[in-house]
Amino acid sequence: MRHPVYGDPSFDAFERVPGNPIHTGAPPYGWPVNGFFFPDPVSGNWYIYVGDYVTGYVGRLPNRCILYRSKNRGQTWENLGVILHGDAQMFDKNGNTPDVSVVFEGGRYHMVYDWTLPDRKDGGLAYAWAEKPEGPW
Repeated sequence: MRHPVYGDPSFDAFERVPGNPIHTGAPPYGWPVNGFFFPDPVSGNWYIYVGDYVTGYVGRLPNRCILYRSKNRGQTWENLGVILHGDAQMFDKNGNTPDVSVVFEGGRYHMVYDWTLPDRKDGGLAYAWAEKPEGPW
């Protein structure tokens, strides 16, 4: 959101938490650019789902989603690894599945995620559910 007089929004009012960054990219996954924060109402744990992209958004490897969990409200984070990625057995035909959103409703965790084919000729949104925030999805 922009305002012609006040300008762009400022994040100066936010306080950086010690221990940042939570995740840093490394080749070939050098662009972890989209994160989704989920405070689990059941366990009280905090989760961050990271859209983990191949550097430059291109390459032979599929983009993926990795998950971090904090059991102490963000003081420390545990890398739980890849929880969602392109798979030939899934409908996404070995595509990319990096960015997610998660909610808890009706005793289940519901995820909406994006997917694209490696050549970007097809893609869209998909849905999955799990019994716990870590999956399996």
